[in-house]
Amino acid sequence: MYSSRHTAEDMRWHYCKRPQEDGVIRHPTDSKSWKIFDELYPDFAAEHRNVRLGHNLDVMHIEKNVYDSVLGTLLSIDGKSKDTEKVRLDLADMTIRKKLHLYKVGDKWKKPPTSYTLSVTERQDFCEFVKSVKFPDGFAANLTKNVKDDKISRLKSITMC
Repeated sequence: MYSSRHTAEDMRWHYCKRPQEDGVIRHPTDSKSWKIFDELYPDFAAEHRNVRLGHNLDVMHIEKNVYDSVLGTLLSIDGKSKDTEKVRLDLADMTIRKKLHLYKVGDKWKKPPTSYTLSVTERQDFCEFVKSVKFPDGFAANLTKNVKDDKISRLKSITMC
């Protein structure tokens, strides 16, 4: 990992080139857990070669899981989105990211929009773009047939490989 000077510089960014503290989590090391860990174990925190990357990979299903989660969340697909009411309630319980907490309008609870979800117009534009992409035969089977209105359905990870 540190065999080349250039690679070593890239591996030390989390120690040497940290962005300003503005409360935005850009990397797992920005989380509250790592900050507490750094306070408890200052020797570990002081050593810049201690890279903090969380790897928990299901190599058999990684493409499908990532694809379903990302696209499901961006397009707000029921059952596929990871941005649920339960997640928003968890944020409120942990008293973090107040801008994302559920709020009440009349007798209904509403979710404020996030920076990563797409508006209806953006979803339509994205789906139009996906429909317009030309792939070689057999590369992305039936991709355009599975895009209707602002929805993408019935895709398997093999379709996107």
